Amino acid sequence: MLAGLPRSMLYGTIKEMDIDAQVKSLQKVNLDGISRAGKKIYKRIRSRYEPKYNGQFLAINPKTKKEYLGKTTFNAVQKAKKDDPDTVLYLVKIGYETTESLNHTSWEEIEKILR
Repeated sequence: MLAGLPRSMLYGTIKEMDIDAQVKSLQKVNLDGISRAGKKIYKRIRSRYEPKYNGQFLAINPKTKKEYLGKTTFNAVQKAKKDDPDTVLYLVKIGYETTESLNHTSWEEIEKILR
């Protein structure tokens, strides 16, 4: 089960996507390390974005340390995925302590991100 939906629903919803491969790939990722690296990078650069871009989103690629600004989570992630489609990103809502989680993103947006 992923994001509360049975796998059978996901296969019909996300076209041409091998869910098992995606899950296996994600299991190899050190999410705590990504989070720590992303927070460290954002702490260092936050003055460039706050307060001017408060409410917008910043996707950070911890591997390359590149930053991608967007008005929505989708915009920021889409920009980042153009440069490195297979990376796991750190996402922050500028000016806020927490951000949206991916499970609040619509499946249509997730399909666009994963293409």
